[in-house]
Amino acid sequence: MSVPSLGPDIEIPGPVPLPYSEAQRAISKRRRFDSFWSRYIDPTTYEGEPNRSKALRYAFALSTMTLSLLVNALLAPMLGDAVLAIPLGGLIFGTLLGGLGPGLASLLLGILSEKYYFIPPMGQLFAITPEGAIRLAIFIALGLLNVSVSNSFREAFRQITRDRVALKSASHLVDAIVENLPAIVFVKEAKHLSFALINRAAEHTFGWRREEMRGKTDYDFFSKREADFFRAKDLSVLDSGKLVEIPEETVQSRDRGTRLLRTRKVPILGESGEPLYLLGISEDITETIAAENERKRLAAELEVSVRAREQVLAVVSHDLKNPLSAIRIAVDGLQQQSAGNVRMAGLVKVIRSSALRMERLIRDIVDLAAFEAGSLALERKQEDVNAIFEDARLEMQPLAERKSIRLSFDASGARNRSVVGERNRIYQVLSNLISNAIRHTPERGAISVSAQLRGQEMRFEVRDTGPGIPPELVPHIFKRYQKGDSTQSGMAGLGLSIAKAITEAHGGRIGVETAPNAGAAFWFTIPAEPARGKAFGATA
Repeated sequence: MSVPSLGPDIEIPGPVPLPYSEAQRAISKRRRFDSFWSRYIDPTTYEGEPNRSKALRYAFALSTMTLSLLVNALLAPMLGDAVLAIPLGGLIFGTLLGGLGPGLASLLLGILSEKYYFIPPMGQLFAITPEGAIRLAIFIALGLLNVSVSNSFREAFRQITRDRVALKSASHLVDAIVENLPAIVFVKEAKHLSFALINRAAEHTFGWRREEMRGKTDYDFFSKREADFFRAKDLSVLDSGKLVEIPEETVQSRDRGTRLLRTRKVPILGESGEPLYLLGISEDITETIAAENERKRLAAELEVSVRAREQVLAVVSHDLKNPLSAIRIAVDGLQQQSAGNVRMAGLVKVIRSSALRMERLIRDIVDLAAFEAGSLALERKQEDVNAIFEDARLEMQPLAERKSIRLSFDASGARNRSVVGERNRIYQVLSNLISNAIRHTPERGAISVSAQLRGQEMRFEVRDTGPGIPPELVPHIFKRYQKGDSTQSGMAGLGLSIAKAITEAHGGRIGVETAPNAGAAFWFTIPAEPARGKAFGATA
């Protein structure tokens, strides 16, 4: 059996529970009585407004007045005359039950009854003696006074009830807010620093139910070291009368291990300024701190990895380029000496091709790393589209002719407008797309290269008549080490990812349109020069 507590040292025994059947009957009787009282008698029910109808209020008031007049008639022979106090008492009660209107109606009934039955000449309503007139006037004056005072009391009772209901609703609202806050909320009595209130989050964090903690102090739940720390902070808050913030404090919970809290404590003062309670609001930052520590650890590991990558790139870009340059020089010398030896010339050609491929791979790796790090600056200038196409034609035409591929260029859609960017990088993207198209287009196929002005962008397109790209590979085509045709070999799969990085560095876009056995059309956009007479960035 639970024992209600009046404090840390005072306890009183709780009520002895009734047997189930008796308790149920008692509750049922109480409910019926409360329902009858609030519906028919209590003038200050829910929100201060009676549940009774207007007709019922008049009936209650008039019935009460009639009953008081009958009692007055019974007592009049014993007292020698009519007693005014009894009808006036009924008038008061009727006004409290019904209000001003029913009270005045009851007063009218009382006036007529007094005149007809108790004020001579009796049995007549309009004939009256001087003494009777005085008595009737006194009754009317006292009746009006009683109706007015009773109605004022009734309105006061109703207002008190409305205030009580509003206060109760506000209290329920505050309780619901505190209970459902994700933060830990607790209130301690200032005198003993015992818990007076804790919310659901506090129960979850500490591990004890509020019934267990209410009326007890920190020493009943936490270690002495922790309790001493909490008490010292509580006393400093109460002494200073100001809010105190504790950035981090540890607490050993009942079943969740050590928790790390960020706490704010503030005193709740009485009217005279003395502290009555201490309010504490805590945030469990255990997971937040753990996540922050993990983030710092990963950032440190990433920084180490970045430095290691930079060191590797430095080795690749410097220490490997020099030996490759020496190999190319030696190959050029061997090529001259093997002019009459077919077998030797073939070997020299393989060596030279491998050296060129290695140089291109090193350049791609360094470029991609520079773009990802944002350390590669672009020298933006206005570049002529026809000039870029001419460079591409001179380099790519021999490669296309080896496979009898028809390679065509069309810059008519550019409308004689230039592009804004770094020429070598734009050419790098275009040549990469054309060389890929040559590689995947069968002999006697066709490749068309075009440029078309679209708004403030120049769209370059390389369209081939190859086998196309499988649909499942299209979403990954611009990722590093991914190729449009998995059967092709000899390349590292960096070309399209580098093309994407260069295009995006210029502020453009890149994409592909393809279908199986219908060829592929790779395109990319580069900002175009402003139209004449318009500022850069204006719509053409």
